Amino acid sequence: PALSGYVPSSSDMANTDIFDKYMLSRLNSLIKQVSSAYEDLRFYDAANAIINFYWHVFCDYYLENIKYVVYGDDKARKKGVQYTLHAVVDAVLRMLAPIIPFSTAELYQSFAGKDVHAQQFPVADEHAIDKDIEEKGEYLNNIISMIRKEKTKNKLALNFELTKIIINVPEKYYTLLAENKHKLELIAKVKEIEVKVGKEEGVSIAQ
Repeated sequence: PALSGYVPSSSDMANTDIFDKYMLSRLNSLIKQVSSAYEDLRFYDAANAIINFYWHVFCDYYLENIKYVVYGDDKARKKGVQYTLHAVVDAVLRMLAPIIPFSTAELYQSFAGKDVHAQQFPVADEHAIDKDIEEKGEYLNNIISMIRKEKTKNKLALNFELTKIIINVPEKYYTLLAENKHKLELIAKVKEIEVKVGKEEGVSIAQ
């Protein structure tokens, strides 16, 4: 449903945020890695890299992080998310096609209305690869994971809305957290997040 009727346009990149850019950077890094593995006939390495990316980066984090956008009313941000989703699904299916030909053919026909085996193999966009963005995205995902663990520790459902949490971070990450505080509140379902600089990195539920 998130991609229903969506036609990708490069102009939608203007509506991407740090989580989208992180995803696109990781995707293009993956394309380089998988291309190299296929060239060296390391099919297991290629498959393993794609599957790990799909489950542990795309599904575990990105899909969870964009739910509030998909179900929200911000049409501009939704375009950025749709652009990113389309790029990931399209590239992953084309990368898997050489080793899972029949399933990817059926899925790609449903996704794009085309024969996946008539498409070119994905080519990495070097301009989309940004190691700084990858480090920042990884850190934000880490914080989101810590909030989820804190909820679980307190026997709260992950969709339970907390009134307030306090996040202690090293000084080098304070600005990153402060700039993305509202996004974290929406993703983690917290009414208010207070970010503090502290030696002891951690998340605590304010009493």
